[in-house]
Amino acid sequence: MSFDSLIRKYAPFIGCISLILLTHQRQTLMLAWFILPFLAIAYFIELVKCATGQSNWHEVRLRLLCWVVSFALIFAIHEYRWQQDRKQLNAIAAKITAFNMQQKRYPDSLKEIGLHAVRSEPHIGYKLQNGQATLWYLDSKQMYAFHYYHFETRRWDYVVP
Repeated sequence: MSFDSLIRKYAPFIGCISLILLTHQRQTLMLAWFILPFLAIAYFIELVKCATGQSNWHEVRLRLLCWVVSFALIFAIHEYRWQQDRKQLNAIAAKITAFNMQQKRYPDSLKEIGLHAVRSEPHIGYKLQNGQATLWYLDSKQMYAFHYYHFETRRWDYVVP
């Protein structure tokens, strides 16, 4: 088997692994959505080749299964990350609210409520301005979108600039 045919045979698997490695990063799910139309066109062409006898059904199904599993894994990673972020930020919001009820003011920083490691996570933000607290975190699924917590209503808003 030549090098060219090996690359041609295993390119979808290499592509799947590369896509998973790239899109597991925060806010890169859009990359997967960008690739999806090209994959749909490529596999439509492969299905036509299979119908005309130019390609093997078994190989096409195996490569398609690889892509489907990859996309499912990518979406599962981002959904899990979203749930973990929301759980962590709900706990932070509860600590800020408790601090406000006890001290009758919002904390100047997250360090004041005992959270030191949060500043090392760039996707989380807290700011005190004119006596009003602002808590937010970047969305894992869409670039430039974030979740913003309203301390008055005690609910999250999803903001896409």
